[in-house]
Amino acid sequence: DKPFSREELHRLCTKLGSDLNFCLEGGRQMTSGRGEILTPLDFEEFTVSLIKPLDLGISAKEAYTKFSNKMSSTTKDRDKFVNDLEWGLIDDYEELQYIKNKYPKSIMSGSGSTYYIINNQFNTPDNGYWIKNNLKAIPNGIKVV
Repeated sequence: DKPFSREELHRLCTKLGSDLNFCLEGGRQMTSGRGEILTPLDFEEFTVSLIKPLDLGISAKEAYTKFSNKMSSTTKDRDKFVNDLEWGLIDDYEELQYIKNKYPKSIMSGSGSTYYIINNQFNTPDNGYWIKNNLKAIPNGIKVV
Protein backbone atom coordinates (compact mmCIF):
# COMPACT_ATOMS: atom_id res chain seq x y z
CA ASP A 1 0.00 0.00 0.00
CA LYS A 2 2.97 2.30 -0.50
CA PRO A 3 3.35 2.97 -4.24
CA PHE A 4 6.62 4.31 -5.54
CA SER A 5 6.84 8.00 -6.30
CA ARG A 6 7.67 9.01 -9.88
CA GLU A 7 11.21 9.88 -8.72
CA GLU A 8 11.61 6.43 -7.11
CA LEU A 9 10.32 4.74 -10.28
CA HIS A 10 12.86 6.65 -12.37
CA ARG A 11 15.71 5.64 -10.05
CA LEU A 12 14.61 2.01 -10.31
CA CYS A 13 14.29 2.24 -14.11
CA THR A 14 17.83 3.63 -14.36
CA LYS A 15 19.16 0.53 -12.61
CA LEU A 16 17.13 -1.95 -14.66
CA GLY A 17 17.59 -0.82 -18.24
CA SER A 18 18.54 2.04 -20.50
CA ASP A 19 15.17 2.39 -22.26
CA LEU A 20 12.90 2.13 -19.25
CA ASN A 21 12.90 5.80 -18.21
CA PHE A 22 11.71 6.74 -21.68
CA CYS A 23 9.05 4.01 -21.61
CA LEU A 24 7.83 5.26 -18.24
CA GLU A 25 7.33 8.80 -19.54
CA GLY A 26 6.46 8.18 -23.18
CA GLY A 27 5.74 11.03 -25.54
CA ARG A 28 8.47 12.87 -27.39
CA GLN A 29 11.73 13.03 -25.43
CA MET A 30 15.37 13.81 -26.13
CA THR A 31 17.43 11.20 -24.34
CA SER A 32 21.05 11.34 -23.25
CA GLY A 33 23.38 9.37 -21.05
CA ARG A 34 22.38 5.73 -21.46
CA GLY A 35 18.83 6.85 -22.19
CA GLU A 36 17.94 7.63 -18.59
CA ILE A 37 18.25 11.44 -18.89
CA LEU A 38 15.09 12.83 -20.48
CA THR A 39 14.26 16.26 -21.84
CA PRO A 40 10.60 16.61 -22.84
CA LEU A 41 9.96 18.00 -26.33
CA ASP A 42 6.78 19.46 -27.80
CA PHE A 43 4.77 16.99 -29.86
CA GLU A 44 5.03 17.28 -33.62
CA GLU A 45 3.18 15.13 -36.14
CA PHE A 46 5.35 12.96 -38.37
CA THR A 47 5.37 9.58 -40.03
CA VAL A 48 7.97 6.94 -39.40
CA SER A 49 8.82 3.88 -41.49
CA LEU A 50 10.70 0.79 -40.29
CA ILE A 51 12.91 -1.76 -42.01
CA LYS A 52 14.51 -4.83 -40.44
CA PRO A 53 16.56 -7.68 -41.86
CA LEU A 54 14.45 -10.80 -41.27
CA ASP A 55 17.30 -13.10 -40.30
CA LEU A 56 19.37 -10.72 -38.18
CA GLY A 57 19.06 -10.15 -34.47
CA ILE A 58 21.64 -8.19 -32.50
CA SER A 59 21.73 -8.36 -28.73
CA ALA A 60 22.42 -5.21 -26.73
CA LYS A 61 25.45 -6.98 -25.23
CA GLU A 62 26.90 -7.62 -28.69
CA ALA A 63 26.24 -4.05 -29.83
CA TYR A 64 27.86 -2.48 -26.77
CA THR A 65 30.82 -4.88 -26.89
CA LYS A 66 31.51 -4.15 -30.56
CA PHE A 67 31.12 -0.42 -29.94
CA SER A 68 33.55 -0.59 -27.02
CA ASN A 69 36.10 -2.62 -29.00
CA LYS A 70 35.89 -0.25 -31.94
CA MET A 71 36.19 2.80 -29.65
CA SER A 72 39.45 1.48 -28.25
CA SER A 73 40.93 1.02 -31.73
CA THR A 74 39.62 4.04 -33.70
CA THR A 75 37.17 6.93 -33.77
CA LYS A 76 37.44 7.58 -37.50
CA ASP A 77 34.14 8.45 -39.23
CA ARG A 78 32.12 8.15 -36.01
CA ASP A 79 30.71 11.64 -36.50
CA LYS A 80 28.81 10.42 -39.60
CA PHE A 81 26.41 8.40 -37.41
CA VAL A 82 23.56 9.60 -35.20
CA ASN A 83 23.51 6.33 -33.22
CA ASP A 84 26.97 5.39 -31.93
CA LEU A 85 25.96 1.72 -31.75
CA GLU A 86 25.29 1.74 -35.50
CA TRP A 87 28.85 2.95 -36.02
CA GLY A 88 30.07 0.10 -33.83
CA LEU A 89 28.15 -2.58 -35.77
CA ILE A 90 27.78 -1.57 -39.40
CA ASP A 91 31.13 -2.88 -40.64
CA ASP A 92 30.22 -6.40 -39.47
CA TYR A 93 26.84 -6.78 -41.18
CA GLU A 94 26.13 -6.59 -44.91
CA GLU A 95 22.41 -6.26 -44.17
CA LEU A 96 22.98 -3.03 -42.21
CA GLN A 97 25.32 -1.70 -44.89
CA TYR A 98 22.65 -2.41 -47.53
CA ILE A 99 20.04 -0.39 -45.62
CA LYS A 100 22.39 2.52 -44.91
CA ASN A 101 23.68 2.66 -48.50
CA LYS A 102 20.19 2.54 -50.00
CA TYR A 103 18.67 4.91 -47.40
CA PRO A 104 21.45 7.21 -46.11
CA LYS A 105 19.04 9.21 -43.92
CA SER A 106 17.86 6.11 -42.08
CA ILE A 107 18.98 5.61 -38.49
CA MET A 108 19.49 2.40 -36.58
CA SER A 109 17.15 2.11 -33.61
CA GLY A 110 18.81 1.26 -30.30
CA SER A 111 21.19 -1.68 -30.59
CA GLY A 112 19.70 -2.76 -33.93
CA SER A 113 18.93 -4.31 -36.26
CA THR A 114 15.83 -2.23 -37.09
CA TYR A 115 16.25 1.08 -38.92
CA TYR A 116 13.77 3.94 -39.10
CA ILE A 117 13.29 6.94 -41.35
CA ILE A 118 11.17 10.00 -40.59
CA ASN A 119 8.66 11.42 -43.10
CA ASN A 120 9.86 9.06 -45.80
CA GLN A 121 9.29 5.48 -46.92
CA PHE A 122 11.35 2.40 -47.59
CA ASN A 123 10.82 0.86 -51.02
CA THR A 124 10.46 -2.88 -51.11
CA PRO A 125 14.06 -4.12 -51.29
CA ASP A 126 15.34 -7.55 -52.14
CA ASN A 127 13.80 -10.41 -50.18
CA GLY A 128 14.90 -10.77 -46.60
CA TYR A 129 13.63 -7.49 -45.10
CA TRP A 130 10.46 -6.68 -43.16
CA ILE A 131 9.09 -3.18 -43.91
CA LYS A 132 6.32 -1.10 -42.32
CA ASN A 133 5.75 2.31 -43.92
CA ASN A 134 3.84 5.41 -42.84
CA LEU A 135 3.28 4.79 -39.15
CA LYS A 136 1.79 7.99 -37.70
CA ALA A 137 3.15 9.61 -34.57
CA ILE A 138 0.61 10.34 -31.84
CA PRO A 139 1.39 12.11 -28.56
CA ASN A 140 2.28 8.89 -26.68
CA GLY A 141 3.37 6.48 -29.36
CA ILE A 142 2.90 5.36 -32.95
CA LYS A 143 -0.39 4.48 -34.69
CA VAL A 144 -0.81 2.17 -37.66
CA VAL A 145 -2.84 4.02 -40.31
